[in-house]
Amino acid sequence: MKFKAAIVTIATVLIGSPVMADQKEGNACAAKLSADGKAIYAASMANKPTPSNYQRIVEDETASLVAARRIEVGSAAMRNGIAAGDCVKSTLK
Repeated sequence: MKFKAAIVTIATVLIGSPVMADQKEGNACAAKLSADGKAIYAASMANKPTPSNYQRIVEDETASLVAARRIEVGSAAMRNGIAAGDCVKSTLK
């Protein structure tokens, strides 16, 4: 069991370090967002975005949050979605 835990730890260090650094950058970016932008960012990150699908994920999550009336609608939702998308993108460098 200890061997398996060591393998997972090593894999995380070798593979995950750049991702963790980018995650910190994304979280720092998200800290500057409005409450609605933070909600979009959190919902989008929960879907494990990739460079090829992050825009669709952010758009879908923004639309979902608007439909559920959890964030403002209209141009405010668009602005917050764009800002949150920029933060999500910064995690994918």
